[in-house]
Amino acid sequence: MATRTLDCPTCGTMQAFRLLDPAEKAAVREKEGPGFYVGNLWRCTAKGCLTYYPQFHKAGHGRLPERFAEEEAAAE
Repeated sequence: MATRTLDCPTCGTMQAFRLLDPAEKAAVREKEGPGFYVGNLWRCTAKGCLTYYPQFHKAGHGRLPERFAEEEAAAE
């Protein structure tokens, strides 16, 4: 999976980010509405971080539901 190093507003440091997976995109659409564009949303890969934002637009950041932190922990 492709990653990019971006500044995470939650972690306060540079972190690896990856594109949202289909389940994460569905959760964002559910929260933001069906017309919200999710094709260029990147998620911080730091352990426990749920922050996502459009590449290079930190002002548009959001937070995934807590269940995605639980799923990440179960996958390890």
